[in-house]
Amino acid sequence: GDAAGVSARTISRLESGHSTQLENFLRVLVALELEDGLERLVPRVPDSPIQQLERAGRTRLRATGRRGRASEPADDEPWSWGEEA
Repeated sequence: GDAAGVSARTISRLESGHSTQLENFLRVLVALELEDGLERLVPRVPDSPIQQLERAGRTRLRATGRRGRASEPADDEPWSWGEEA
């Protein structure tokens, strides 16, 4: 109890499975050098797609109006429904 800065009653409550304040629980974990195990309680939040691109050293590309639109005719081609064979 002294190393953690909590009372003997708090230690007794923890040992018997009763609830305690989070701060006291953390103090006991630090005193017992078990705080590294806390990482297993909190799931890792995946990076956003933008963070993944930045980490890879790539720059985001802005969408443009014409790229990728195969269905639009070029300026010099006559317009058609695309059904003519």
